Amino acid sequence: MRKLCIVLITLSILALVGVCSAANWQTITTFTGASGTTTDYFNVPTDEWKLTWSFTPDPKYPEYSSLGAFIYPRDGDIYVDYFDADEKQTSGTIYIHEGSKDYYLKIMGANLQSYRITIEYDTTAIPEYSTIAIVIALALVSISVISIRNKAKN
Repeated sequence: MRKLCIVLITLSILALVGVCSAANWQTITTFTGASGTTTDYFNVPTDEWKLTWSFTPDPKYPEYSSLGAFIYPRDGDIYVDYFDADEKQTSGTIYIHEGSKDYYLKIMGANLQSYRITIEYDTTAIPEYSTIAIVIALALVSISVISIRNKAKN
C-alpha cells in the first residue's frame, strides 16, 4: 500500500508540473512603422497573450514623442485593452486574458523615428479541461497522504 501511495504522489506531482509549466511565448505577428495606422487582423489561438511594444523617439523632438494603441476584437467596436506611452517610457508589455479570436490594433504615433509592436501567445495556456486534471491530481495527493498517515498510526 505504501508503494502505491508513493506512485500516486509521484504521478500527481508530474501531472501538476505538466499542467502548471512556465509560459512559452510564440510570436503571432509584429507591426513596425513610424506613424499611426490600423493593422490587419491577427488571430490569437489562446486566452493568454501579450503585446510588447517599443519605440525610438524622433531625435529632433523627443519630448513630443508618443506611441499608443487600442486593441479591438474583429467583431466589436469596444476595445479590449490599450497602452499609451511617451518619451519617458519607450517600451513595455501588456497582458490580455481573453482570446481565441481575431483582433486588430489602432496604432497612434507622434514624432517617432520607429516603433515595433509584437503580439505573442502563451502556448502553455491552461485549457479549460485542465482544471479537472488539477482537481484530480490534488485529490490523489490528498488520498495518498491520508493513507500514509493511517498506515503510520497502525
